[in-house]
Amino acid sequence: MQTHFYFEDLSYVLNGLFYQIYKQLGYGLREASYCQLLESLLKQKTINYVKESKIPLQLYGREITYRKIDFLIEDCIIIEIKASSLISQKHFYQVKEYLKLSGIKLGLLVHFNQKNVNIYRIINPNLNKP
Repeated sequence: MQTHFYFEDLSYVLNGLFYQIYKQLGYGLREASYCQLLESLLKQKTINYVKESKIPLQLYGREITYRKIDFLIEDCIIIEIKASSLISQKHFYQVKEYLKLSGIKLGLLVHFNQKNVNIYRIINPNLNKP
């Protein structure tokens, strides 16, 4: 069985940007600082993005509230940045919620930590549901 790899080329470029940030600055910055650095690199690469994009949470077609994601890249990839010593299941659930609400296929959970930058690919759990 062949696994579909969503947005392979764009993901590859984004992964390079995350590693570039980590190689230059390492661990110990605030999440907002990593977001600012990523935004600067996205501009340099002329990659379309929306920072702090709002995803509406609706009930019966009426917006009740919203969720704010770190980045929406090229209208097809959600990026959520974390800068902490540990990553937990709640961070994965957070990205899955964003994917469900937005209908976007792919999310990247990017964890800048003491040893490395870890990038987790999360597929929208609703994709295979009728």
